[in-house]
This record gives sequence, structure tokens and C-alpha cells, in this order.
Amino acid sequence: QLASIQAGVAIARTTVDDKANELREVKERVEKESSSAKVISELKKDAADEMKQMKTEFKEALKSGGGVSSLSFYFLLLLIVALGGVGYNRYRKIMKSHLL
Repeated sequence: QLASIQAGVAIARTTVDDKANELREVKERVEKESSSAKVISELKKDAADEMKQMKTEFKEALKSGGGVSSLSFYFLLLLIVALGGVGYNRYRKIMKSHLL
């Protein structure tokens, strides 16, 4: 009977050791994940700060250079309309000359 008890205790000890090793591995993984979660949260915070800074820089750039960009836009619009008008007049002129 003593041998069977010793065998049972040995089996129980090995299963307890295996479970302890598994728990240790899980604990290490959780610690790694928590440290990586901290790093990720810090990166998110840095990214949010960078986005805020970029937004303010973009708004300042729009305020400072808005006149130049709108001036070039209106100049290009006027150029396109003028070219359209010249093309239309040429088209009318060709149509008149071919009908006579």
C-alpha cells in the first residue's frame, strides 16, 4: 500500500509541477502583454499629440497662405473660361464658313 501511495503522490507532484510551470508561463505572457500594452498606449498618446500638432500647423498654413492659393485658383479658372470662350468662337466661325 505504501508503494501505491508513493506512486500516487509522485503522479500528483508531477501534475502539480506541470500546472505550476503552465501558470508561470501564463504569468510571464501576461506581464509581457501588459508591458506591450503600456508601450502601445504610450504610442497612441504620442500619435494623438502628433495629430493635434499637425492639425494646428495645417490650420496655420491655411490661414497664412490662403490668399495665394485662392488667387492661383481664380487665375486658372479665368484661363479655362477664356480658352473655352475662344474655342467656342472658333467653332462658330468654322460653322459659318462651311454653311456659306
